[in-house]
Amino acid sequence: VLPRLAKLAAQNNAVTNQTRKRDVAMQLFEAYSALSCCFISDQLIQVTMIPGLLYLLQDMQQVAPEHEPIISSMIKEFEAKVEASRQATGRERSGSHKNAPPTPTMGKPKRQVSDSDGGSLHGSGEHGNVGSRMYSKFKDFSIPGKSTVTGMFRKKDKP
Repeated sequence: VLPRLAKLAAQNNAVTNQTRKRDVAMQLFEAYSALSCCFISDQLIQVTMIPGLLYLLQDMQQVAPEHEPIISSMIKEFEAKVEASRQATGRERSGSHKNAPPTPTMGKPKRQVSDSDGGSLHGSGEHGNVGSRMYSKFKDFSIPGKSTVTGMFRKKDKP
């Protein structure tokens, strides 16, 4: 699913019809928001999640700038998670990164993303759970005519 989302985000980045670009970007936003609550391997985060979110961020800057802080926060948190894992792996290898596999990219240069207010999403240097922090960021977000994003995570009552 993640490679396909990243490809869709890259394709949507080239769309010139602003209405279509906004519709697809909003659907991608919902999908990435939902997936941010799931466990995703560091490799998938690096190869698909971050590049796809960077494309989505570019689209949202044009069509829905009110969502930029959330996407920027997601990117920052995923980059922090990968970096923390990389540092932990480095300690396991006694500080040697000679055997580390190369990091493939989708052709876009990596860039650092900061929150719009310049703040950090994690306190005391701990990265914690990306999903729970993102859930708190968009728990009240809704698209007109649609249910809230977090509604899909609620347990349905049995009849």
